Amino acid sequence: MCGIIGRVNFSKNKVNLENLKKGTKALYHRGPNDYGIWEDKFCGFGHQRLSIIDLSKSGKQPMVSLDQRYVCVFNGEIYNYLDLKNELSKDGKIWKSASDTEVLLEGWIKWQEKILNKIDGMFAFVIWDKKEERLFAARDRVGEKPFYFTFDGNNFGFSSRPKQLFDLFPSLSKEYDNQSLRLYLESGYIPGNLSIFKNIKKLESGTFMEVNKNGLSTKKYWNFAEINNKNNLKSFSENQLLDQLDDILLRSVKDRMNSDVKLGAFLSGGIDSSLVVAMMTKLSKDPISTFTIGFNVKEYDESKEAEAV
Repeated sequence: MCGIIGRVNFSKNKVNLENLKKGTKALYHRGPNDYGIWEDKFCGFGHQRLSIIDLSKSGKQPMVSLDQRYVCVFNGEIYNYLDLKNELSKDGKIWKSASDTEVLLEGWIKWQEKILNKIDGMFAFVIWDKKEERLFAARDRVGEKPFYFTFDGNNFGFSSRPKQLFDLFPSLSKEYDNQSLRLYLESGYIPGNLSIFKNIKKLESGTFMEVNKNGLSTKKYWNFAEINNKNNLKSFSENQLLDQLDDILLRSVKDRMNSDVKLGAFLSGGIDSSLVVAMMTKLSKDPISTFTIGFNVKEYDESKEAEAV
């Protein structure tokens, strides 16, 4: 988990650096390992880093491309970044880091939005093209990583948390959206692109966004219904489906264990977390550290089951 934040003034007014720093530092809890600020004329990005891949300063964000044209801030992890790195290296690409951020940036430069069909991961990222004065942002398929934004036609801002947009834009109205509040009370969450604040929206899951001086546009690049309709599960037997599921789960856990820091797992004692821990144990040479929360209320306490696992 990292924290990303930034602002672009298409009116060409200089970004208030102090506001940007304030908003970035307020995201410290999302990434306490490093802090970075980048600004250029009317654009500025901030990043609070939780270091997982490439702990060195080479993986620091915001990250600027070698030709200085593109700037990236990224929250998340690209699980298949080594495969993408090998593919990009065939073009003679020289790397300055071992981070998945650089692979994401260079992959986007080569493939643009088509990279979204190539990457396997959880992410919210923004790339600024200084030459074309164009911003590109995308959110992962099911919305694991948050992305909030505000845009008044001239000034665009984004953040991992909605509150930090008020640091970027001190005059931004804090008026609540009554429709969002009603939906939250009915369903327990706020759906779609809405947020609790009237002038702040969410980038929806499986969606990318482009912003320039002419306005803002979004496009859905993935949705579950289309994927589900392509898979005719009725043509497989139960045993075949179980074998496929076992293979998918094992590969998924293996990909997520690629880390330059120690690994651990939350363990409730239920089927899902126990299965993940079992697969991690199968894949790891070292014992897996697990973390469990117990409750005094018997109906909610699964600590004994976790201990047994």
